[in-house]
Amino acid sequence: MNEKTRICVTRKRRDFWQEAKFSDRDGHGWVYDLTKTRDSISDTTRALCDFSCDVPRTTESSVQTDWWPKVNMSMQTQPIDIPQKEKNAALHSQEMFEFLDTVSDRMRHALEQNATVDIFRDHFANLPEDDLALGQKGERAFKDPHTLTNHVYTRGKSVAFIDWVPGSKCLFAVSCVAPLSFEERVLSSGMYQNSYIVLWNVHDIHPQCVLECPADCFVFRFHPTRPHVIAGGCLNGQVLLWDLSSFLDAFRSRKRACAPAAQPQGQAPGAAPGQAGGGAAPTSASATGALPSGRGNEDGQERVRVPVFQPVRRSSIERGHRGCVGDIRWAQDQSNTFYSVGLDGQLFHWAFDSLEPPPAAAAGREARWMPQALLPLYKPEWPAPLGATRLCLMGEKGIMLGTEDGELVTGSLDALAPLPDPRAADDVQPTEHPVFATEVRRAHHGSVIALERCPLCPQLVLSAGGWSFAVWKEGTTEPIFVSPFLESMIHTACWSPTRFGLIVTALNDSTVQVWNLLDQTHRPAIANTFGGFPIPAISFNPYLSQDRLAQYLTFGNQKGTTFIIEMSRNYSRMHHAERAQFDTFLKREGSRIEGARQRSEQREELRKEQERLGILSDGQTALAPEYDGGGGSG
Repeated sequence: MNEKTRICVTRKRRDFWQEAKFSDRDGHGWVYDLTKTRDSISDTTRALCDFSCDVPRTTESSVQTDWWPKVNMSMQTQPIDIPQKEKNAALHSQEMFEFLDTVSDRMRHALEQNATVDIFRDHFANLPEDDLALGQKGERAFKDPHTLTNHVYTRGKSVAFIDWVPGSKCLFAVSCVAPLSFEERVLSSGMYQNSYIVLWNVHDIHPQCVLECPADCFVFRFHPTRPHVIAGGCLNGQVLLWDLSSFLDAFRSRKRACAPAAQPQGQAPGAAPGQAGGGAAPTSASATGALPSGRGNEDGQERVRVPVFQPVRRSSIERGHRGCVGDIRWAQDQSNTFYSVGLDGQLFHWAFDSLEPPPAAAAGREARWMPQALLPLYKPEWPAPLGATRLCLMGEKGIMLGTEDGELVTGSLDALAPLPDPRAADDVQPTEHPVFATEVRRAHHGSVIALERCPLCPQLVLSAGGWSFAVWKEGTTEPIFVSPFLESMIHTACWSPTRFGLIVTALNDSTVQVWNLLDQTHRPAIANTFGGFPIPAISFNPYLSQDRLAQYLTFGNQKGTTFIIEMSRNYSRMHHAERAQFDTFLKREGSRIEGARQRSEQREELRKEQERLGILSDGQTALAPEYDGGGGSG
């Protein structure tokens, strides 16, 4: 009897109960060559047997093994659960009600904005990186930049200075000045020209508030422990004080309340409801929400009102600096005192007791705010004063100045002379004061444009000017490191607050360079170009964001654009052995400096000895001494 032919027709589940359509097709095109493959299961001879045994208590274990054959597997799990009685007790407890009241508003806002999960959060940011190298090829130091600009306060101006609000991870201030040449400033001297300091938020594209200045403000500093107090110096020599207490209080209150809803039209960012600003009596423009005159709304839409703050203290032009204020530093004792230096060759000591706005009757007396003490800046055997561009406090009484001639001058504040009479500032003669300078070093081939101490190693000082930067150490007369001459002039430089030996410089050709002294010292580790315009100001945020461990670097160019860049993890997090490697670097460079000093002294002694014996004549150089180990003379 012939065997019956069996045919199996299979269909996909989505084709069930659908009409089938059959057609004829040539069978030659449907020939498949099935090659033999390795299958350990089919090659193994298996015998089936029946047996029984007592099963003990089961245990779970796992090992890492290689299993390349694909087999069917299944797994059974059981969720961790609690009894229903405990569930009901937890759901109806007072702690649950308080928790729901706390998070209900934030959860509702997250659902409305479809932002229940932070997709940008790095969940591996807190993990250690033991295999992190100091310099990895192909790495990126900067992530995609974020730019901030405002057509009213920053457009067409040059960013002169940037400073972060102490204790804040998102607020920073930017000073914008008019990009005028020397001839244009001479023609406009004596004219009243408003300048602004704009307070930005990293997470907002609109200015938070604006500080108004009577002239271009080239430097300002936040109080280290009272961030609502700001001291600034202007081009005309005036020193100003602002008070942002009400604004910062409203900003913190809004942040604590986590108000998710967008602000209503006409309310300033960071201001309390029904309040346009805070601090020192906002101007009429801030109180009414109107823009400054001549700067209307071109698109016809209502803009967000930005509060404008006037200074609560301003020094008289006759009682302050006679030139541009170069730098301002708060006293290290965290008091209400600070120091200012200027191109007029004077150092002033300022103090204030209260920031309350003066009454209308005392407005005339407030204009006579004057410094407490004066220190003329002179160096030995030099009749002209030193034009100070940067100031760095070294301990309680020591100071270091950077001058417009590229010199670093070390001195003491003991020579500060009090000014009991308001007319003393005009009657002081330079020859009546002692010379404060104890050491003068030739550092750069141009004005010193950066001078700051290392936040992780306070005995180190960074100076920049001309086409190079240098690292100095207290107690040494020579720099422990000098960079090679760069392709363009340096406009500013700063230390990294979280990495040893990491320095960021900004050049005239809009290039931002990252130098890692522990990796290589002959060239920068990373160099990127931004904007195509010179970058005169740069600043690090010293506070890391806890949610993302992000470190922000801000800098601005001469077109008024502020860049916010998040540093990569390799350039923002410290390596586990970095401190020891940096100490080794300092020890090696210190030994090199000491060896160079000893060789210089030996050459000088040899030169004197050869002159005494009559071996050398005028214009000849002494022979170098022979070194141990077979060194020759040179």
